[in-house]
Amino acid sequence: MLDIHKWRCRMDMNLDLKGLSCPGPVIQTKKALEKLASGLLTVTVDNETARDNVTRFARSQGCEVLIEGDAVAYRLQIRKVASQSASQEKELKVTAYINSEFMGTGSDELGKILMRAFLKTVPEVNPSIDTIIFVNGGVRLTAEGSPFIDTLKELQCQGTEIVSCGTCLDYFNLKDKLQVGKASNMYEIMSILAGSDRVVKP
Repeated sequence: MLDIHKWRCRMDMNLDLKGLSCPGPVIQTKKALEKLASGLLTVTVDNETARDNVTRFARSQGCEVLIEGDAVAYRLQIRKVASQSASQEKELKVTAYINSEFMGTGSDELGKILMRAFLKTVPEVNPSIDTIIFVNGGVRLTAEGSPFIDTLKELQCQGTEIVSCGTCLDYFNLKDKLQVGKASNMYEIMSILAGSDRVVKP
């Protein structure tokens, strides 16, 4: 059983993430844990969603989590040990497959917000996303008029390959309006998917 009093006397890092919306708390917690070889990280958030998301992430990284507080301020005490999962990591080829302008169904407005959050989170995940494939309505995200061009260009600069279906671009009359990445064919798209260790679909 964890001794909270021992935890309190060994605090190493503190993060005040109150007011930060998803996925911000998880991203900031991830960055802090990467800097912390071992020891304690205290994260303070002000809503249940952030509390639950940070807790799940920390536990997925092999950390132990203690939760204190209430809806005004939740304090998460995260203990990291030196020899956790890093030694078990291996290089995986991960591809994201996006076939719509929106993430999920039900509300296009919400779907656009979620898609923005998804793309913003891509640089923070481990293993990293090697390639993002856009097909069908998803190619609108890589073409002129898309609100995500700057985000995708930033991902491309960081090493993520951006691939759009050429047939799809033609269908929507967007071939000449492609703003980021390259137009490709179904053979190459299938080759990328078949050669991936994991395929992520938002």
